[in-house]
Amino acid sequence: MVELKIEKLDIDFKTKHILSIKNICFESGNINVIKGENGKGKTLFLTSLLKRNDYISALKDRKVISILSNSIYLSSKGNLFDELTPLENLNYYSSQALEIFKKFNIEVNLNGKSSYLSGGEEEIISIAVAISAKRDILILDESTNFLDNNAFEIYFNLIKEYSKNHLVIIATHDSRFFKKDIKLFKLDNETISKR
Repeated sequence: MVELKIEKLDIDFKTKHILSIKNICFESGNINVIKGENGKGKTLFLTSLLKRNDYISALKDRKVISILSNSIYLSSKGNLFDELTPLENLNYYSSQALEIFKKFNIEVNLNGKSSYLSGGEEEIISIAVAISAKRDILILDESTNFLDNNAFEIYFNLIKEYSKNHLVIIATHDSRFFKKDIKLFKLDNETISKR
C-alpha cells in the first residue's frame, strides 16, 4: 500500500495565507479526488507538495514529502514535449504507453507534430505516458477537461485499475467523477477534508 499522510501543511502565497491542512491521508486502493471551486487552491496544494513553485513557503513539516520523489504530475495542458512526435512522447518512459493509448481507439497522426494535437488527444497521450511510467504516485490536475464521455469512461477505468497498487490523487471539478466509486475530499474554507 502506498499512502501519503499529511499531519500539518500550511500554504502561503507571498504574504497571503491560502490553506491549512491537518490530518488527512491519501491511500492507494482508491481514486482520491479533491473537489473544489476554481481559484481556491487545488493546483497550489498539488504543486506545493511537489515543490513546483519557488515562491511558496508551503511545507513546515518536511516529512510529508518523503514518498513524493517517485511521482508524476499531469495538469490539463502542457505535459508533452513539443519537439517530439506523439509517438516519441508515448515512448518517452515505456513502450507500454502505446498499448495504453490504443485502448482509447482514436485516430491520431503519431508521426506528426505534438503541437497539432487537440486538447483531448494530448490528455489521452499524457495519461498513457503517466500510467506506463509506473510511478508510486500519480497526481492529476484537471486532466479530463477535453475528454468526451467515452474517453472519460476508458480513462476512469484505467485509473481505477492503476490505483489498486499506486497512489492516485486527482484535483477536479469534473462532475463525472462524483458519480463514481471514489474517495472524495473537499477543498473548502481554506482546508481539505474527507467527505
